[in-house]
Amino acid sequence: MCFIPFLYKDFLMAVVAFCFIGELVVMIDENVLDKFSVLVSSQQLHKPKIQMKENFDWSKFIRYFACTEGETFMITKIYGHRGCMGTYPENTLAGFMQAIREGVDGIELDVHMTKDGEIVVIHDEFLDRTTDGTGYIKDLTFAEIRKYSAGVKFSHYDAFVDQWRLEKVPTLKEVLELLKPYEVELNIELKTTRFMYKGIEEAVHQIVQSYGNNRKVIYSSFHLPTLMRMNKLDPNADIALLVEGMLPHPHEYLDYFHLESVHISKSAILNNVAHWKPVFPRLRAWTVNDANDMKQLFDLRVAAIMTDFPEKALIYRNEREAFI
Repeated sequence: MCFIPFLYKDFLMAVVAFCFIGELVVMIDENVLDKFSVLVSSQQLHKPKIQMKENFDWSKFIRYFACTEGETFMITKIYGHRGCMGTYPENTLAGFMQAIREGVDGIELDVHMTKDGEIVVIHDEFLDRTTDGTGYIKDLTFAEIRKYSAGVKFSHYDAFVDQWRLEKVPTLKEVLELLKPYEVELNIELKTTRFMYKGIEEAVHQIVQSYGNNRKVIYSSFHLPTLMRMNKLDPNADIALLVEGMLPHPHEYLDYFHLESVHISKSAILNNVAHWKPVFPRLRAWTVNDANDMKQLFDLRVAAIMTDFPEKALIYRNEREAFI
């Protein structure tokens, strides 16, 4: 005998299923009969027999009942945070390629603007932490930035190979060209909270229009005016507000500012699940590296998690998909 646990509130009280040597017996509440594509006699509600079609897809059956009325079952997507930064150099072509090999649904990266107007992919406003160079991005030309290695600072990683020493700070165009053959989403964070790069929104939008290959691109920022400028450039652009802590009435922010989503710290969600629950399908959580946090957020069915360890996240998500 095999017990199938149903954990979602719509049908927890309605359905308890047991498998008896291939014969399915179900106790079912009248209120949910219309949700079954089965033949049930109203005279036999206490223990009806259900006629199952051949090749019945149990995964679709359970996913359907795991959703509230009007919803479809949503699997949480996995985004490689700065590529695959837990094991590969962050924000590099090598790191992005590794994340793709591991099977991510999306890539998250950060952009700044150089002194001569090039859009480059790097997290910090300066070179010092992730390269063997020094100085602020805004004060250096693209040619000056390309003199330095974006991989040598990661020589302590287990996967380090000498080839990483040749990694350079990539341009957004180079990343988009790398992604061209692959169906992955892209989250571009515009780093405009410290320095206002004049024209960065227009430059990023133009590059995506030219080289984005019609993929789904989400523009995110902690700086709301940057998102408003992106929305003005393209009212159909997907924009996401980055938030670290509490956001009162999140649905109002989503609707009023025409946000596609909110990108929120994992701790903010897990510390106040009830507050965020109505907008779970429009939340992407960062940065999720702990196994228990991953499992909780998969169970909550947020839109996506961003992680430094996508391979680990994919293992845990696959375990849950196998269950359902």
